[in-house]
Amino acid sequence: MIEGTTPAGWLRDAYGRHEFRYWDGERWTGQVADGSEVTTDAVGPKEVVKVATPLTPPAGGDSSVIGATPGMSGGKKTGLIAGGVVLGLIAVVALLGGSAKEPTTIAAGGSTSTTVAASSPASTIALPTTAAPTPAPAIAVAPTTVPPVTAPPKTAPPKTAPPTTADPYANETVSQRNARKKAESYLDVSAFSRKGLIEQLEYSKFSTADATYGTDILRTDWNEQAAKKAKSYLEISAFSREGLIEQLEYTGFTRPQAEFGARAVGL
Repeated sequence: MIEGTTPAGWLRDAYGRHEFRYWDGERWTGQVADGSEVTTDAVGPKEVVKVATPLTPPAGGDSSVIGATPGMSGGKKTGLIAGGVVLGLIAVVALLGGSAKEPTTIAAGGSTSTTVAASSPASTIALPTTAAPTPAPAIAVAPTTVPPVTAPPKTAPPKTAPPTTADPYANETVSQRNARKKAESYLDVSAFSRKGLIEQLEYSKFSTADATYGTDILRTDWNEQAAKKAKSYLEISAFSREGLIEQLEYTGFTRPQAEFGARAVGL
């Protein structure tokens, strides 16, 4: 049973009359193939029904003799039967090839006699030669060629220039540049709070504006400066935690910054 979901294609003929029949995916079609020959044939089974014609005895005749002529007498019917038997004997003698030395007389009905002389040699019956069936040629199937797999062309990534970083000091004045460089040199020598560094720059005769610019432009981590300052104080003298915090605040660190510096040294 071919299901409706079977893909379309050439399948074995379900009706057995041909080698292949085309299935369109839903039903059988009339396209058939025998070997490499493609023809058409009706869809569905073909059955040859032989209907026997009944023989009816003639009206008014002898129902025991089939095929007799109506109205024929009994003697004539017997003669016809005898003649038929004679013809059958002649055919048998011809097939067997026997040669009768004496004629054979057959009497039918006591009034009619027929003499059959078989003197000819039997004829040789030549049986027809049946050629071996020629096998149907195979259906030529075109070879399937798989296209070669081609790797995509290698495309070099576009060359991108490295991003340029704008100079943060491009617009500063000469006095601002000098204040920035002086602040860097102070931080290289010692630790400062923001307030303490501005005061140190002012002590070096920079204006408050330039001193503030030079301090803030460096983006210094003041917690780290507080930790360094606390360490330098402990190298000179001993401090309690609160005393160290107060000393850091005195040098310009905020309370949170001073507490961070004390924790950094273990207090």
